[in-house]
Parts: sequence; structure tokens; C-alpha cells
Amino acid sequence: GFPMPTPEELSRLRTMHDFTNEDWEIYKIEFEQNCPGFISWVLNRGPGMTQGELRTACMIRLGLTSREIARAQNIGVYGVAQSRYRLRKRLGLSTRVSIEEILLPRGIG
Repeated sequence: GFPMPTPEELSRLRTMHDFTNEDWEIYKIEFEQNCPGFISWVLNRGPGMTQGELRTACMIRLGLTSREIARAQNIGVYGVAQSRYRLRKRLGLSTRVSIEEILLPRGIG
């Protein structure tokens, strides 16, 4: 699995929201420092992934709920559900596997 950020870093990453493209680039760098290797792993596993899907994947990785992800991305919970659905398809997950099982390491969240 991938290492998890410290509780302090985690709470900071979890509270960042309303991304401009610039914010997102910064967020990705910080995220990568705290969860090294995750972004490239998820992009390899889901070729053609959009930035929005990647953002959702990163937030699921941090243990955010759909409601928290919606707030962070300034979209509705329904939008998050759609993003999660696209992410599942992109990652080739069967309906029996939860997206958290794949994206979250054991014992987190």
C-alpha cells in the first residue's frame, strides 16, 4: 500500500477546496509528497482519467465522504456520485468491489 500523511497534513489536505487549476496543481504536488506514488499508480490503472476523476480519487484516498468531496470541489453530491461511477468504470472495478477498497489502504478511514 501507499504511506498515509501525518494527521496534521491529512487535515490540511482534507480542508482544501474550491480549486482553480493553479490550486489543483499545488494540491497535486502536496498530495504527492504525502501519498507518494498514488497519483501515478491511479493514472496507470485508469488510462484516460480526467483531472476531475483524479481529484475525486485523491479525495477518496484521503478518506473524504461524498459530501466532503462535493464541498471541496464545489459540486453537488450527485456530481460526486457520477464522478465515482466514472472512476469505477475507469479502474475496471466489478460491482462487488468498493472503490474505497482499491483506493484506501487497510485500516484507514
